[in-house]
Amino acid sequence: MKHLLTATVVALGMLASTAAMAELRLKSRIVVTDSHITLGDVFDGAGAAAGANLGPAPEPGQKIALRVPSIVAFVQAQGLTWVPGPAVGVIQVERASQTIGAADVMPLIERALRKAGVDGLFAAELRQRELSIELPVGKSYDLSITAMNYDDASGRFDATLAITAGNAASRRIPVGGMVTRRLEIPVLARTVARGETIRKNDIRWIEADRSDARHDVVLDADLLIGQQAKRTMQADRMVRVSDLQKPVLIQKNDLVTMIVASANMTLVMTGVAQEEGAAGETVRLLNPKSKKTVQGVVTGVKEVRIPSGTPLQVARN
Repeated sequence: MKHLLTATVVALGMLASTAAMAELRLKSRIVVTDSHITLGDVFDGAGAAAGANLGPAPEPGQKIALRVPSIVAFVQAQGLTWVPGPAVGVIQVERASQTIGAADVMPLIERALRKAGVDGLFAAELRQRELSIELPVGKSYDLSITAMNYDDASGRFDATLAITAGNAASRRIPVGGMVTRRLEIPVLARTVARGETIRKNDIRWIEADRSDARHDVVLDADLLIGQQAKRTMQADRMVRVSDLQKPVLIQKNDLVTMIVASANMTLVMTGVAQEEGAAGETVRLLNPKSKKTVQGVVTGVKEVRIPSGTPLQVARN
């Protein structure tokens, strides 16, 4: 009877060992959240040994490779057995993280720049364009800019980003970049053909870098309204003074009314325009009766006035 009990105990022990071997399964993807790696992070079925510490975890967002022989030895030290398959070369362990990127930092940078005296429209860009700060998960973080140095002449700034979690000491990271001054510019909301008159509803506003707005770019919408396009102009492009002209009130070969005014009388005649002209411009006209060319100032649609008190000017043909 004693031998039977012994055999039964041995058999049960073998079954328990076999069950342990069957239950210990390598996870297909190993992601840890703490600063250390446990047996339960790597294997399913570790049971009471799940909390056994395998070693330090990688930094947040990073990976490390665990050597299979070392893991086999560690498993055996816990009284367990694991037989790796032939395809298992190394065991990759990844640490979960939460990422702080440029989108999280830029609003703080812009507020700090305004406090440093940067006013009006501007755009700030980090030198670290792909800024990515990986932090441990499971914590709440406060971000702040603790220092800001801005050079208006060069547009450069340097700042310190402080990252704080609870009562822990702040992690300080240097950040820097460039400030680009910007301004609002009136542009055409649609394509305007040559000779078309620009109206108020043809205009919309865009932001642009101040350095892109050359000295001849139109910055005042009132200087666009009522003007004619010298050439076809595309939508959303900066308009230059040289693209515009006053509305043409007289076309070449138009029959126009010529008003010759003096102190005692006003004489109205018909002439033929020898060139086109806008309001306020001086144009040449042919008097059909005298066959002589005279000059006058455009005052309206197909209307020209000879300056009062001046003799009739005759231009050479």
